[in-house]
Amino acid sequence: MNKTKKIRRYNYPAGMERQILRKMPKLMVAATVIPLMMSVIVRVLPMNDAAAHVGKQLTSIDIFSIAIAVTAWTALFTVAIGCFVVVIMKGPRLLADSYHLKESNRPKTNAEFNRE
Repeated sequence: MNKTKKIRRYNYPAGMERQILRKMPKLMVAATVIPLMMSVIVRVLPMNDAAAHVGKQLTSIDIFSIAIAVTAWTALFTVAIGCFVVVIMKGPRLLADSYHLKESNRPKTNAEFNRE
């Protein structure tokens, strides 16, 4: 016999944590593409500096874009872990069978007086 049952009376909208988890793949792609585009744009646009300075600038911009991407991934991964923990802690809504105590802090009803 199943002592718990799912509550189906109320249909609540998804919490903020589920909405964030659903957006996570798009955010990860954006966190990858935006720094990558920064590096590509610098290579496409011409620079009027000496060759030694151009190579140094490209290397610096590549390092900067990789740092931005890794920082964004770390932040998004941390938020995703937090959302996952909230989803797990909420769990399914279950309703357990009630268990009435004889020695409770409430007055007895007429039916309880009649049984004694």
